[in-house]
This record gives sequence, structure tokens and C-alpha cells, in this order.
Amino acid sequence: MAMTINPRGRQGHGYQGSIHQGDVLEALFLHLKKTVEDVPFFQCVPFDSKPPYGVMQVASMHPGNGLPFPHFYTEGVVTLQVWSAYQGVRPLTDIMHRVSDVLTQTPLACGLGVLTFQAGALEVPTQLMTAQKKWREGRLTLPFHFQHKKEEK
Repeated sequence: MAMTINPRGRQGHGYQGSIHQGDVLEALFLHLKKTVEDVPFFQCVPFDSKPPYGVMQVASMHPGNGLPFPHFYTEGVVTLQVWSAYQGVRPLTDIMHRVSDVLTQTPLACGLGVLTFQAGALEVPTQLMTAQKKWREGRLTLPFHFQHKKEEK
């Protein structure tokens, strides 16, 4: 299901804007492609991909408040799952820390506004002994805040 937030300011404020989860994912993908070049990120992983790689999704997205511009914002949570072919946890956590650092240091231009990420939870579940492929999986959960900009007239 696609999520769209479409804020509408009070009449006379001259502001209408929208942010779609695809906008968030596109900004995220382009930024990670430039800054974490050795780990590809996908929304849907190609069939023969070998780790390390990551999958990103918008877990939730909602209006932060109902105020008109410049106070309207959208908040949400992005989940990044990362797979590594290494048996140990350290290479996987190194990748996830790098991704978290890259995303939390610089606001990203996104649609009609600016997207900022906050440091979030990092999880590395215990590997199942019955797993056919001895890949490690980690999950990085990052809250985000999208501040709409006023459109130029």
C-alpha cells in the first residue's frame, strides 16, 4: 500500500504540498548510492544478488501535526535490512553504523522539502542453525522528519 501525506494549509496561505513514500525512498536510494558505494540498496532484490546488500522500506509515515506552513511536517520510520556473507557480526554492524552515520549527518533534499533522519535501533538477530546460507542479517530502524518548504510564487 502506498502512503501519501498531502498537507493543505489554511486558505490564503498559498501552500499545498505532498510527500509520497516513493519520494522518501528515492531520496534515500540516491544518497546511499553516492555515499555507501560498496553496498547496493534495493526495494526489491534482483534474483542473483550476493551479499552484502540492503533492502529499504518505509515502515510508517504520518502527518506530524495539522498546522499550515511553515509548521507542517511529516514524520515516519524507515527500515533498512542488510545482509552480509560474513559469519561474524562485526562486518554487518560496521555497514549498518556507516549507513546510520551517513543518513543522520546530512539533511536530504526530497520533493518539496527536506528530509532528516535520527539515529535509531540497530538489531542483529541470532542466526538460525538450520539456515541454508550462512549469511548474517541486520536491521536498522531510522525515524525521519520531513519539513515542507513553501513553494515559490
